[in-house]
Formats: sequence, C-alpha cells, structure tokens
Amino acid sequence: MFRRLWLSLIVGMTCVGTPVRAAPVYDWNWVVPPGVFPSNQTPTIAELPDGALIACWPGGSAQKARDVQIYCSSYRSGAPAWDEPRVVVRRGERTRDSLLANLTVGNPVLFLDQEQSLWLFYVAVDVPLGWSGSHVDYKVSRDLGKSWAPAGRLVSAYGTLAKNKPLVLAPNRILLPLYHELFGTHGSILQFAVNDGEIKATGSWRIPGGGHIQPSLVITAQNRLVAYLRPTHESMPHVLLSEYDPEQDRWSEPTALDVANPRSAIDVVKMEDGKILLAYNDTTHLRNPLSLAYSEDGRQFTKLWDLENHPGKRFSYPALIRGLDGIYHVVYKCDVSGDTTAIKHVWFSRQWLETRIDAIRDTEQDAAQAAEVPPP
Repeated sequence: MFRRLWLSLIVGMTCVGTPVRAAPVYDWNWVVPPGVFPSNQTPTIAELPDGALIACWPGGSAQKARDVQIYCSSYRSGAPAWDEPRVVVRRGERTRDSLLANLTVGNPVLFLDQEQSLWLFYVAVDVPLGWSGSHVDYKVSRDLGKSWAPAGRLVSAYGTLAKNKPLVLAPNRILLPLYHELFGTHGSILQFAVNDGEIKATGSWRIPGGGHIQPSLVITAQNRLVAYLRPTHESMPHVLLSEYDPEQDRWSEPTALDVANPRSAIDVVKMEDGKILLAYNDTTHLRNPLSLAYSEDGRQFTKLWDLENHPGKRFSYPALIRGLDGIYHVVYKCDVSGDTTAIKHVWFSRQWLETRIDAIRDTEQDAAQAAEVPPP
C-alpha cells in the first residue's frame, strides 16, 4: 500500500506566468514573552485556512515538571502580539482509553488535515520513568483550535515520543515522525489515515540502527523521501540522513551529513523551487547559534543565516513551516536569563531567502575567481 501511495505522490504544482518580485520581509515577535512561564519548551506551529497562525508549547516551572501543561496561542498578520495563552492539555488528564492520568506532558505537534480538522499530537508520561514512561496522545479540534475533543491515545508503547510535523503523502494518508527512548534511541515513522476527525494507524517503519531521534521528513526535488535526524551520541556531532527505498519498503541506515549538530533538535521544509531549508544549531557542542541552511539535492547544505547568535545563551527546538502566501515561519525556545525561557517567532519571505541565496552565490563566485591562478 505504501509503495502505491509513493508512486502516486504529487510533489508540486506548475505556476503560470512570471510573478512580480516583492520586497524582502524579515521580522520577529514573541509567542510567549519572558516572564509568563519560567520554562517554555518544544514549540509547534501551523497555519489555519484564513492565514492565521496557531502555536502550542509546554509551559511550567521546568521541563517534565508535574505542573507542565500544553498551551496554545493564535496570531494574525499585523496584530500587535500573539493572543493570551490558553490551556489545551491540562496536567492530570486521562485519555478516554487509559486508567492512568498524565504526570507530565511535552513535545506538541500541530497538524491541519484536508478536512480542516486540527490535530494536536503530544507526549504524555503516565509512569515515573521520565521520557521512557511516555506515550503519544492526541486531541482534535473541529473549529480550528477554539475547542478540543477529549484526548485519545495514538501509540501506547512506552518510550514513544513525537517532535516534528507530519508529512502528507496523499489525501488522508499521513506520515508522522516518531522516536523511542526505551532501551536505546531510534527514530521511526508511523503512517495513519484521518477521516471526519477520526484517526487510524495503517503502518509503521523503524529507521535502522540507533543513536538517532526526532526525524524530520521531506520530499526532495529528486522525488526522494528522506528523514533528517538528530544524533544522540557525542561521537556523531552531525545531522544524520535516512532515505526511504520504495522498492524494498524500508529506510536506509542513517549516514552523517557535513552539517554540524550538538545533539539538538532540527526541522526542515521544502521551498517553492524544491530546495530544502534546514533550521539547526551550527555547532558541535553548544545550542548557539541557531541557523538556517539550504540544499539543492537534500545532502549538500550551505549556511544562509543565523537566526540567533548570542554566546552564553541557548536557542533550540525549532519548528519550521512555509505558509500558503510564501512566508516562512519558525518558532523556537530562547534562553533569556538563568533558567527562564521564552518562545520566539521569526518570519521571512521567499524574496528574503532568494536575496540571501544570491548573495552567498556571489560571494562563492568571487572567492573562486580570486583563487584562480592567472596564466603565465
């Protein structure tokens, strides 16, 4: 089934006419500013049908603390700020098919399906084993986040977590990246179908080997389904890549790319022209800077920009999307002072990206010309 879906995948649309190049746009604001919650973690973001944005994140006194709840906020372009945070998943909630209440929650993932149902997947810990005692639960909203149905359980196996956004293969056929932290670490992919607010798992694949978590999925310009992975071993301080083989119906053993990573979260999105845009920490041992890079082929990346570069602080857990209007949005955790954190939202246009890419190409061409040895 998965192979048939793969062969019928629509990877893009052809635009007619030559668009007028608009002025580059780059700006930012706070999703949740410093001082609202002491600890803010792993944000997620999605675009609603009218162009508004919705973001969710775990907030509380500290990561994995018993008082952590998942909050949501909305934002419309031009508004002075994001809306007041509202609780979506409360501490002590139970799913409708579980006897145990959550002890803490984390890692929300927002997803809007083609029927305009808004899904929130998240990690719920119900036994005191840290993330090893977690499951993946979910809620669904039929009114775009104004109200939410009671929680259900998507994956019951202990030590299962989510982090990055799903990838749509075909109508009602979605891939959700997962990972596991019980008896080792490894990434996996869950396939599921949605219909009228109901969800059904239809297949799963383990990414071979270990020492990798938090896959981020994308279809490259070469029509390859790939997963970029966060390493967990100090001996491999680089972004990892695994590729799906539709003939064998399996994922490849992850290989290291020439992209630094200090065992921190990453995210990717496909650009309009097929390039891959990566948000990552461009270092092997710290979570500063937080940067953007792009790739033509999905393997060779060129750094574009530092979203943040402030020595002594940490910037982590980026979540990256491309809006229908061509604006890119990234939300991430910012260290503010001491143990206080906040969630930042940065947005930029396709024109801004193209300007950055053009500038880098010009610099590379100038360097190549300067390195040429003149004939005798």
